[in-house]
Amino acid sequence: VGLFDWKYDATGATLVGVKDKKITSAQIPATVDGKPVVAIGKIAFQDCRALKTVELPKGARTIGNAAFQDCRALETVELPESLRTLVGCAFERCFALKSVKFPASLATIDGSAFERCQALKKVEFPKNSALTRIGPWAFDSCRSLETVALPDGLTTIGHSAFSWCRALKSVELPASLTTVDETAFWYCQSLEAVELPEGLTTIKRCAFSSCKALKTVEFPASLQTL
Repeated sequence: VGLFDWKYDATGATLVGVKDKKITSAQIPATVDGKPVVAIGKIAFQDCRALKTVELPKGARTIGNAAFQDCRALETVELPESLRTLVGCAFERCFALKSVKFPASLATIDGSAFERCQALKKVEFPKNSALTRIGPWAFDSCRSLETVALPDGLTTIGHSAFSWCRALKSVELPASLTTVDETAFWYCQSLEAVELPEGLTTIKRCAFSSCKALKTVEFPASLQTL
């Protein structure tokens, strides 16, 4: 516990900082001073460039803005089943991160959450996922990402969410999807096929621009804006 700085409120404890930026691993406790750990605060581990592994507490509900930004050696992270929100830039530029399994509880992945995670090859979403929105640039420039199966319940793929994912060959879009925002899959040069679900109403400007391997697209009858 002495390695971390904390802030307390009525809901519990938030980890707001780490005393040693050179740490290689971190095990965050589930409780501190008798209070449950409910959040990892903004920039808490930012720029801990030697950090390879982190164990998050089971009760954590939020990972804050840029909490693990530029943890460039971080290879693995297990997101707790209690997690509801990944705030913007949470894991941005974690260059060594190879895979992420998202908990069913997660409702929102905010902007640039995993932007430029260049080794990220695999992301997994459970079938009972609460996810409704993927924010802008969330997986932008994840150049090793090859396949994505997005969960039912997702309604919006944000601006540039998967742009510059050059290795992305296939993406599975759920029946619940209504909006694909601007440049969402821009420059996904390896994308060969995409099945647009019935119920999709809006595809915004340049959503699939520069997808050079994409050969055919069948548009659903529900589509209103292209």
